[in-house]
Amino acid sequence: MDEDNISQRQFRAELERLEKALSEQTEWLRNWHLDMMANTTGTSSSENRAQNDNQAPFRRWYYGQAPGMFDDSPVCAALGFSLESMQAQARQLSSSTRQEGPFPVSEYKAFMDSVVSFNDLVFKLQRESWNLIAQIDDLTGLGNEAAMRTQIEIERERARRTKQPICVALADLTLYQPVQPSAGQISEAEVLVKLAEALEVNLRLYDKIYRYDNDIFLICLPNTDPEIAGLVVNRLYELIIHRPLVLDDNTAVKIDLAFGIAPINAEETVQETIAHVAVALEKAATGESGPVVCWSA
Repeated sequence: MDEDNISQRQFRAELERLEKALSEQTEWLRNWHLDMMANTTGTSSSENRAQNDNQAPFRRWYYGQAPGMFDDSPVCAALGFSLESMQAQARQLSSSTRQEGPFPVSEYKAFMDSVVSFNDLVFKLQRESWNLIAQIDDLTGLGNEAAMRTQIEIERERARRTKQPICVALADLTLYQPVQPSAGQISEAEVLVKLAEALEVNLRLYDKIYRYDNDIFLICLPNTDPEIAGLVVNRLYELIIHRPLVLDDNTAVKIDLAFGIAPINAEETVQETIAHVAVALEKAATGESGPVVCWSA
């Protein structure tokens, strides 16, 4: 999910497909059981059903759009192994039933244990996904304020454990206007989306960005002391303001930004860190100390 921002709407739509695939898989499993019962009379439809893996609805979902949406999820990876195991056991059980007549009890029990494990993993993936949805900003696809606070807490703990410097920066959109005065009205929402993209693409690979408030973004800068953070953010500022944002209708938009920077202190709360960087941002927004200001005690 980090490479391509996913909106809440996209994530919800994918979860609906997941739930539909699970419902269809349950129906497929019911029919497989009925076919297997019929196998005792000499038919082999359950074995044919089990052999044709592509018939399984959940398999179609998993090997379709699922990997791209859930690439970073260990639960999704475990679900793939569980799916393959369940399908292999279904094939073996169908073959044994057709050849021997009655259910092989031990094989059937092992198969049903696999079904239970598979269902548990699906439900874990659903819970994990709903938790992620709650931390996505629907406009930009970036992490929202809840995700940001969680990340600062993680960085606080890392600073305490490793003694490495960590900073955060707030970026405030202070001005946006079309380059061509004749351009029509422009959407602030679209400007914010394009700004989020521009900020993200110009960050270092290990930095993380969140939408903190309406037109304010927060950037976590790991392994970065205030002096280096100032250099990184000044470079980011220069890259962004000298390159107009281009909206979907090709309108070029000139913007200006103010940045505040503050270190994450392992002894301070998340709220205190945010308060410090907000003070720096307020000074930057006045323009008296330049567009990039670092907080100092």
